[in-house]
Amino acid sequence: MKTVFYSFFIAFVCLIVPTGFAHASDRTLQTIIDQSNPGDVIHLQNKVYGPVIITKSVTIIGQKHTVIASNDPNKPVIAIKTDGVKLKNLQVDQRNGESRKPAVAASGKDLRSVILPLRPQMSA
Repeated sequence: MKTVFYSFFIAFVCLIVPTGFAHASDRTLQTIIDQSNPGDVIHLQNKVYGPVIITKSVTIIGQKHTVIASNDPNKPVIAIKTDGVKLKNLQVDQRNGESRKPAVAASGKDLRSVILPLRPQMSA
């Protein structure tokens, strides 16, 4: 009888008490960046992420099919507003053919520290 009670009690506590974090797949890339610390390395899944503004010196590493995309012709897909940003193994896709903004825009004091070895877009 005690075992059954404890099992129900533990299950109840697990349902009521918040965990304090969300799975990366449940958060937007912008939220992940905003919650990161300078110097953090962010590993992305093989999926399409929305546009981002990067204001911290972070490293973002994609996988084989990681895409950061936007349909907004008035904003870049990735706006880098600090130094020390590294982007690796990402496909950046400005999905509006009439875009008036670059896919990646960088501004900072020392842009030599912004590293962008991006994967070229593959033809379908």
